[in-house]
Amino acid sequence: MDAIRRDLAALDAIERARLAEITARTEGIRGNVEFLVSMLIAGLALLLAGVAIVVGRTTRQRQEALARAEELNARQQALFDGAVDGMLLLDEAGHICKLNPSIVRMFGYDEDELLTRHNTFLMAEPSDLEVSRDWLSRVGAAGLQGAGRRHEFTGRRKDGSTFDTEVAVSRVADERERRYVAAIRDISDYKRAEAMKSEFVSTVSHELRTPLTSIGGSLGLLAGGAVGELNEKAARLIDIAHKNCERLVRLINDILDIEKISSGKMHFAQDEVALEELIRRTIAANAVFAAAQGVSLVAKGTARRVEVLGDADRLEQVLTNLVSNAIKHSRHDGTVEVVLKQSGSLAKIEVRDRGEGIPQEFRQRIFGKFAMADGSDNRTRGGTGLGLSIAREIAQHHGGTVSYDDRPGGGTVFWLELPAISELVQRSNAATDLPRILHVDDDRDCLSVMASAFEDRAAIVSLSAMEDARSVIEQEHFAGAIIDVGMRDEDGTSLLPAIRRRNPGLPVLLFSARDEKHLSAAADAVLIKSRSDLDEVVETMMGLLADRGAQA
Repeated sequence: MDAIRRDLAALDAIERARLAEITARTEGIRGNVEFLVSMLIAGLALLLAGVAIVVGRTTRQRQEALARAEELNARQQALFDGAVDGMLLLDEAGHICKLNPSIVRMFGYDEDELLTRHNTFLMAEPSDLEVSRDWLSRVGAAGLQGAGRRHEFTGRRKDGSTFDTEVAVSRVADERERRYVAAIRDISDYKRAEAMKSEFVSTVSHELRTPLTSIGGSLGLLAGGAVGELNEKAARLIDIAHKNCERLVRLINDILDIEKISSGKMHFAQDEVALEELIRRTIAANAVFAAAQGVSLVAKGTARRVEVLGDADRLEQVLTNLVSNAIKHSRHDGTVEVVLKQSGSLAKIEVRDRGEGIPQEFRQRIFGKFAMADGSDNRTRGGTGLGLSIAREIAQHHGGTVSYDDRPGGGTVFWLELPAISELVQRSNAATDLPRILHVDDDRDCLSVMASAFEDRAAIVSLSAMEDARSVIEQEHFAGAIIDVGMRDEDGTSLLPAIRRRNPGLPVLLFSARDEKHLSAAADAVLIKSRSDLDEVVETMMGLLADRGAQA
C-alpha cells in the first residue's frame, strides 16, 4: 500500500508539474495575444488618426482650391465685365451664351435681347449662317500668338446706326463642347483718325510739291548761270539749297508712295516685264550718280530671258532704291554688281556691294519707315529712310519680297525675289489616251487659246522658250508638233532637226506670221496666222495625225 501511495504521489506531482507548465504556457500565450491585440488597436488608432489628418488636409486643400477657383472665376468675371472691348461667349454654332456690359453699351441692346441669338444679329450685313459656322470652325485657340482669327465688320446698333468694328475670335477649351470668345472693338474713331491723317498727309504733301518744284527749278537755273556767273561763295550756297530742295521733294514723294500703298490707292499694272531690260534701264539711270561717287556698276544676266508679271515702273523704283543704296554705301573705286538669277519659278535680282555692311543693332528695323543706320551719316549720303520700306511693300504687292544677306568677304547683298512667268505655260490635264501635241509659241495668249481649242481632242504641252522646247523634245514623246516660226530669240524651224532625229515621222505644223515658200518644204503643213483660224489649225493637225495612223 505504501508503494502504491508513493506512486500516486509521484504521478500527482508529475500532473501538478504538467498542469503548472500548461498553465504557464497558456498565460504566456494570453499575454502575447493581449499584446498583439493592444498593438493592433494602437496601429488602428494611428491609422485612423492618419486618415483623419489626410481627410482633414484634403478637405482643407479642396476648400482652398475651391476658394481659389471662386477667386479666379470672380477675377475672370471682373475682367470679362470690366473690359472696354465688348466680349461675347459663343457656342459651337455661334449663338451668344454670355456677354459683358460693353456689348450692351456698344450696341444698345439689353442682355436678354441678345442671349441665344446668333452673333451675326449684330452685323449690318449678316452673313449666311453656314458660312459663319464654317468660318468659326477654322478659328484657332488663343495662345502666345494671340487670337485665332481677326476680322473687320460693320456693326449695327439697336437704333439702326452703323459703326466700324474689329473682332478677334479665339477657341476656348470646354469639357462639354467647343466654345469661342469674341472680343469686339469699336474702331470707328480710329478709322476717322486714319482718314484724317491720310487726307492731311496727302494735302500737305501735294501743297508742298508745287512751291518746292518752283524753288528747285529756280535754284537749278541760278546754279546753271541763268542770271550770270555766280561767285564761289554764292554758287556753293545755291548748290546746298538746291540739293536740300531735291531731298525734300524725294521725301514728299516717298511719303505719298507710302500713303498710297497703305491705303491701297497705288495702282499696279500687270504687264510682262523683262528683268534684263529692267536692270539695263536702272543702271543707265544711276550711271551719273555712280560716277560721281567713284563707283562702277556691273550687270550680270542669265543665258535665257527672265520675265515677271507686274508694274515695270514700280519694279524699277524698287531696283533703283537698292542700287542707289549700294552706291551710297560703297567705297570710292568700288563696284556694285547687279546679278540676275532664276531658280525654278522664282526670279532673283541681287545687288552686291563691298561696303561696311549693316550694323547688328539696325537689322531689326532696316525695313521700317524712316529707318536709318546712322542719321548723321545718311544726311551726308542722302536718303529719307523710306526707300526700303517702300521697296518691300511694292515687292509684296507683286507676290515677292526684298531682303538681304551678308556678303562673304565683306559688304551686303540686297535681293529682290519675284515669281517668274513660267516658261512651261500650260500642260494639259486631259485624259492620257488622247494624242500629246507639242505647241511652241512665244505668245502666251496664243498658247492658252490653242490649248482650249484642242480640248477633248488632244493633250497640249505648251512652251514659250526654245530652250525648254529642246529639252522636252529629248525627254518626252509626242504625236505631233505645232511650231511658231517667228520666235523671240531665234527661228522656230531650228527645232525641226531635233524633232526629226528623235521621231522621224512626227507630223509638224508650222504656224507662222510670215508667208515664206521655203517653209512648206520644212514641215508637213504650214498655216499663216493672219489667214487661218484656230478651227483650221485643229483640223489640219488632227488630219496629219490621222494620216500617220493610217500609214502605221
